[in-house]
Amino acid sequence: MKMHNTLLATLIFAFALTLGSCSGSGDDILATIPADASMIEHIDAEAIIGSAGCIKKDGKWELGGTLDRLCESLNSEERDNIEGTLAALPVVDAGNIYFYTYRNHGFVTCLVNHPTVLAEALETHLGRPDKVGGFKVYEDKIALRGNQAWLSDDIDALADALKSAESKSVADNKDLVKALELNGASFTCVINPASVIAANPYLAISQSSADGFLYNLAAISGTLKENKIEGNAYSFTTDGEKISMADILGPIDDKFTNYLPDNTLIAYAFGKINNQWLEKYAEATGMRGIGAVKKYFDAVNGTGAIAIAPPTKFDNILKLSEWTATIAVQYDKGTADQLIELAASLETHGMKVELLSDQLCVSVPGGIGLLNPANFFIGYFDGMLIASTRRIEKKSDSKLGHYFNGYSAAGFISLPADGDIVKGFGAPFGLKGTVVSTDKDTHGVLELEGSNKPFVESLISAFTDDAFQRKAIETIGQLQEQENEQ
Repeated sequence: MKMHNTLLATLIFAFALTLGSCSGSGDDILATIPADASMIEHIDAEAIIGSAGCIKKDGKWELGGTLDRLCESLNSEERDNIEGTLAALPVVDAGNIYFYTYRNHGFVTCLVNHPTVLAEALETHLGRPDKVGGFKVYEDKIALRGNQAWLSDDIDALADALKSAESKSVADNKDLVKALELNGASFTCVINPASVIAANPYLAISQSSADGFLYNLAAISGTLKENKIEGNAYSFTTDGEKISMADILGPIDDKFTNYLPDNTLIAYAFGKINNQWLEKYAEATGMRGIGAVKKYFDAVNGTGAIAIAPPTKFDNILKLSEWTATIAVQYDKGTADQLIELAASLETHGMKVELLSDQLCVSVPGGIGLLNPANFFIGYFDGMLIASTRRIEKKSDSKLGHYFNGYSAAGFISLPADGDIVKGFGAPFGLKGTVVSTDKDTHGVLELEGSNKPFVESLISAFTDDAFQRKAIETIGQLQEQENEQ
């Protein structure tokens, strides 16, 4: 326990020390980041610290809740280090921490209110710095220049990135700046696929045939709110125009939900993929082998979906064969029949094939790893080719359709706080989440259902809750004993 808490304290201190070094205007920092960086993250550290349970009183940050209890087992020096670091946070702008990658190197950067004070503190703890290209470099990783600090694994690579930023930086692209600096977001991230491709030639992307569609930018943001995290994502061109999902995916047909168990844990579905877009993607990414199976892709004429459901009885939770995994695709009947016939031919390869009234059952003798028995059912229902690890059955109505209606892509996770799994393992909260894609935006929400703590603090509390861990281990042991007795 002592080692566990000491490690946690060290991580907290290291994270807070990084935050304690930075301050100032985000615009100034963006001018030092190359416009063609592969990935750029903007972090509001105060939002994360607050969500971890720390409390701001009279302008000062203090440990609170779970972190305060965890630190009670630390020695006085460790606790003083953490509390001292938190006490220093109000004098910095912790809302503008940037992490970015450029040419396969990663960098953390921020502005410093009092560079002389920081330099003296670093010299006291890390020794005298080396002077490299205008930087003061501590332990080959921490660099200071003027009122800006960097954490880098390669100072030469940092100098290269700064030189590139002088020609064109993130600050020069107003749409990129807008995507990174969303008001109220706890963190934002922009990914530049073109830069990823350029830095990794082994990906063998055919740039001449990409026709620009691979070179759009992807923006992702997340906001911590009480016991939830809400996220948004969208793609946009280098000219700032959002990409329409309607050009890629059609609307979801939710009738596949009639074939899913009511206790489905997680599911995701998407509308029909535009064949022209798929062909363009295959050509641009060098998927030359797609021609051999092209007719099977072309046979898809609607929605695709995948779902997983746990056993209906908690006592069977460790039996993989009692879980239900289902894949459903709206499909051309003629081609679907060919695939079902192909599955039936597996009997000549040692599989057991049983022809049921409305579907085929293929069994693997001896199972597949922990999946024993390993049974796979396949059939054609309501214009859909469906494969499942349990017998496929249609319900008269579904309680799950509302998750998907009106969207081009959507999914959910449902692990109720009052359900058998959460109660059976003694978990402190359940999971309830959705993700939906409309024309130009994707929105997701994940709630730690039943927790009265903020999101990050809830996670820390769960991972360090000895009572929960003991209960979970005891339950797993009991279930294994029951299985061995059968």
